[in-house]
Amino acid sequence: MSMNSSMEFYLITIGALLFIIVVKLYLRLLIKRKLGISSYKFTRKNDSIFYLVIICLFIGGKWYEHYLGEEVHTKYKRDSEYIGTLFSKELRQLNHQLIDDQTASGMAVYHRIYNKMLDWQNSNPQVISIYTLKKNEQKDNYFAVGLETDYNRDGIIRGDDELKIPIGTLYDEYIPELERAFTGKYSIQEYPTKDEWGYSLSAFYPINSSADSTDAVLGIDYDGDSFVKAMEQNQWRVFGFLIPAIIAVLLIFVVRMYTKIERQAEYLRRKEIDKMAYYDDLTNLPNRNFILDVIDSYSKEHPAFAVMLFDLRGLDSINNLLGYTVGDNFLKKAISKIHAELSQGQLLGRWGGCDFVLIVPDYHSEKQVLAIAEDILNKLKNPILMDGREFQLSAQFGISTYPKDGTDGKTLINNADMARTHLSKYDNRHIQFFNEQVVNEVHKKLNLEIELRKALQRNEFVLFYQPQLSVKTGEMIGMEALIRWIHPEKGMVPPNDFIPLAEELKLIESIGRWVIKEACEQTMLLFERTRLPLTVSVNLSPIQFENESIVSDIQSILEETGLPARYLDLEITESAIVNYQRSSTLLKGIKSLGVQISLDDFGAGYSSLSHLKNLTIDRLKIDRSFLKDIPEKDDTILSSIILLGHHLQLIVLAEGAETKDHLEFLKKRDCDQVQGYYLSKPIPFAEIEEYVKNYQSQHISRTS
Repeated sequence: MSMNSSMEFYLITIGALLFIIVVKLYLRLLIKRKLGISSYKFTRKNDSIFYLVIICLFIGGKWYEHYLGEEVHTKYKRDSEYIGTLFSKELRQLNHQLIDDQTASGMAVYHRIYNKMLDWQNSNPQVISIYTLKKNEQKDNYFAVGLETDYNRDGIIRGDDELKIPIGTLYDEYIPELERAFTGKYSIQEYPTKDEWGYSLSAFYPINSSADSTDAVLGIDYDGDSFVKAMEQNQWRVFGFLIPAIIAVLLIFVVRMYTKIERQAEYLRRKEIDKMAYYDDLTNLPNRNFILDVIDSYSKEHPAFAVMLFDLRGLDSINNLLGYTVGDNFLKKAISKIHAELSQGQLLGRWGGCDFVLIVPDYHSEKQVLAIAEDILNKLKNPILMDGREFQLSAQFGISTYPKDGTDGKTLINNADMARTHLSKYDNRHIQFFNEQVVNEVHKKLNLEIELRKALQRNEFVLFYQPQLSVKTGEMIGMEALIRWIHPEKGMVPPNDFIPLAEELKLIESIGRWVIKEACEQTMLLFERTRLPLTVSVNLSPIQFENESIVSDIQSILEETGLPARYLDLEITESAIVNYQRSSTLLKGIKSLGVQISLDDFGAGYSSLSHLKNLTIDRLKIDRSFLKDIPEKDDTILSSIILLGHHLQLIVLAEGAETKDHLEFLKKRDCDQVQGYYLSKPIPFAEIEEYVKNYQSQHISRTS
């Protein structure tokens, strides 16, 4: 085979392998993109079959090539053996045995044999040359008869290489087939050899003497180029079969794998849809669809079961402090702790947000269900470490039971939710079973909600004011505006009954804007009547403080009412500034208007002192709980808060002064300002003008 042919063979083989590799890489990327898994396990079985078939095709192709090559070689073998049989017989008849290395070229026997062999050579175009070889006493091969040969096929004998070879010329090339012929066996080369004239295929036939021993060997050199071309044609015939077969197998493999990938992708899509429909993507817990289906199936399989709806409280602080990613991880940790405590058969699912449902089948008593809820509460008391900090959650449980409280999923969940909502009015209760009292409370709340939505439109809200005094001078320096709801039928509705509901219903923003505007208008009116520069304090709810428009809203109210900004004091609670970075920005915006800012209920929350010193505030309002038991109990904490406020260069106001002892205590501790029932209860605006005038006249008379 020629070098070009070999190169083509290797190039085609490499090309086929590269094509297979490219297809495999494409399939691997397709599997990764569509299935998101390693291609090894997915295609292992099909790969084995594919590679086995490819190997079989290559082996089959190689065998077919060998078979075709054998056919070509057999033709040459058959022809050369036929010619050798005839030629050797004629040479023996022409007394070829008489020629040896001492024979003179002029002998008649040599001429007869030479001319006869020349005729044979010329009459067989496929034969390049014919010659005879013998062995001398030293067992070296030498030419007996070596014809002139037109090796380059130009029709002219030229050069020493094309002339006849003198008798006795040694032939020193070792050819296994030649040596085999000297043993009396015909032999032909398996594949042509190449010299400067091209390819040649040599066959050797023994020439026996009269005693049937091998006297000489007849050599026949065929034109090897035609043999090589025939072999190349055979190779292309093999490629003509092999390449389409490989492509067909590859296409079948690709189509099969693509079909399998699409089927698996469709299966995964359906599975993902089912998961989305029935499982929560964050916690991997069953979602509300799954829960409702389970409850409906339980109602057919179990005589009784309990549905516990609970919410995890405290996650908002984590989300605000550390971000939602950390909050999500914290939620998953908390759920894992709860899930680890559940008994077999109990189902925990996520109803939505921070709400979760626990189904307890075949419960025996409320005591049993109560114990499960208490175990979860106790588990949540153990702090969870997250991002280098310890956090603690709490929960509130609403519980309904089948069949007493409902026979379908929605009813049982709704009743459990009503029971849990009932707990919102209690600070120290965390578990509530559904009962008639809960229903009454829910209806009451629903009615209150309806009336609350109408209260602002009907001007049912009014402001009461509680005076604030200077502890050192006794002068009235301001007042706190406190909202009251005067219901046309129920009379005075306490703030604790409607403010949490207003926050829950997102009505607190519109109510809060009304309070600020009303307080500014009435304070301005009071100033015009009394000429006393009193500051009015207004509480901002955390929901109001979260509104980005709070700064522009306050600015608009001040411009509309004409109240100087320095006479407005906005009170914020510690719970409103969980996100210190955002809160600091908003506080600076409010301060830029000239408004004063107070931190309300200080000490009752969880303020970080490191952040407190960076907040733009003017006053600390100490929570009333610290003054309640003075002087009976230790005053260390209250005194420390006053010192802390002064150290931070803040005005300190103490709330909840209800006795003279409270006031004397605050004077001794150098507290700046005070308010409480000892000085005055909250009074309506209609009475505040008279109160201010009376107080001022009494104060002047006391100090004169």
